[in-house]
Amino acid sequence: MEENEWIAMNAIEAYNTLLLVYGFVAEDCTKEKCKQMAAGAKYQYLWANEATGKADALDAPTYVEKLFEWVAAQIDDESVFPTDGNFGKKFVPAVKKILARMFRVYAHIYYNHLEHITKAGAKEHLDKCFKHFYYFIDEFKLVGEKELSPLQPLIDQLK
Repeated sequence: MEENEWIAMNAIEAYNTLLLVYGFVAEDCTKEKCKQMAAGAKYQYLWANEATGKADALDAPTYVEKLFEWVAAQIDDESVFPTDGNFGKKFVPAVKKILARMFRVYAHIYYNHLEHITKAGAKEHLDKCFKHFYYFIDEFKLVGEKELSPLQPLIDQLK
């Protein structure tokens, strides 16, 4: 299997897994509780509005909804994720952007919804999903260190 095929397959799997993980906190992640897409007080994530070229501050549920729609559109775009295995030059940069944005959802969950996850008895599941995600992005250097900094203490435990 070619490396880009492996990356594509795992990026799609990471997306599907994150959909399930976010499902654990969706009822806890409300516009009232999560007024901004953030990972603690230090990290706020803005939505890159491609239509206007501006960065929009959104509440977390809206950000995540837009992210999931955007990722699905990227995966469905043959010029980004070709089904014939003929990967173009924009594949790796697109995957890096997708995974960096997906990482933000994990960071938001760990900072803002860990208590909810723990009470639901799903912390081990969250940890396992994140560990799999992290090992994938680390192996292929798909997300920069600066982007990973909100969860660096957790990442250090994985190493």
